Amino acid sequence: GTIDGMGQWWWDAFKREPGSYQLQAGRPNLIRLWNCTNVEINGVTLLNSPFWTLHPVYSKDLYFHEIKIRSPMYAPNVDGIDPDSCENVRIIANDISCGDDHISIKAGTCGDGSRSQDDDEEEDGNDGGPSIATERFLLRNRIDPIDCATDPRFQAGEYVSRNISVERNILR
Repeated sequence: GTIDGMGQWWWDAFKREPGSYQLQAGRPNLIRLWNCTNVEINGVTLLNSPFWTLHPVYSKDLYFHEIKIRSPMYAPNVDGIDPDSCENVRIIANDISCGDDHISIKAGTCGDGSRSQDDDEEEDGNDGGPSIATERFLLRNRIDPIDCATDPRFQAGEYVSRNISVERNILR
C-alpha cells in the first residue's frame, strides 16, 4: 500500500513563513512511533511527508525493510528514516529518495534523548540524565553517504541510541 502525506501545503507554508502561526506546532512526521516495542514495517510506499518520514522515538526492537520512500528534492527537512533514542533497529533493503537526510541516526529530539524518558524533569528541562553513546552501529552495502549527527553533545556521548543496523539500502 501507499501512504501519501500530501506535504506540499506544509512545504509551501514553511518556505513562505517559517515562524508563522500555521506552523507553531511544527510540521508533522508521516509516521512517528513513540515508546514502541517489536514493530515491523515493510512493503509500503511512503510519499511526500511534511517533515521526517519515519521517526521512531524511545522505541526498541524495530525492523524496517523493503520500504520505498519518496519526496521531491526541494522539500525542506524531509528525512527518510530517523531512529531517535532507539535500541535494536534494523533498516534493511529500503529504497529512499528525498531532499534531506536519507537515514539519520538521532539521539535526542530537541535534547530529549539526553535524559531518560522516565526521569523527572527539573524546571529548566536539564536533569543530567544518561550519558551513553551510540553502540554497535552496523552499516553495510550503502549507495550514498549517510548523514550522522555532528552535534558535539552526540559526539561526547550524551545521547542514547543502541544497536542500529543499516544494510543494503539504496539512497538516491
